[in-house]
Amino acid sequence: VPYATDLTQYLADVQQSAAALTGVCHVWQIGNEMNILGEWGGEPLSPAAYVARFKQIRAAIKSVSSPLGEQIVLLGPVSPGDAIPGVRHMGGNEYLAAMCALL
Repeated sequence: VPYATDLTQYLADVQQSAAALTGVCHVWQIGNEMNILGEWGGEPLSPAAYVARFKQIRAAIKSVSSPLGEQIVLLGPVSPGDAIPGVRHMGGNEYLAAMCALL
């Protein structure tokens, strides 16, 4: 999941990648364990920031048609368990609930 400063180029790259792989892939996962600090350069990625980017990335991918069927864009899975200082900035269930509420 890109930083805000990289988002414009990232969206163009995502769309180009979806087009290049149109006959190979139509199921995409955006991110992984976003509640782990190490997954985003040691900084917390809030559920609100993740969902905002997810929606933009999903739109970029869905703008590319695939002969395999509808483009399916999945949320990234969270790291399970409670918040752990220096590891998880938010518990997995808490992060997932916040993402779902924002969607």
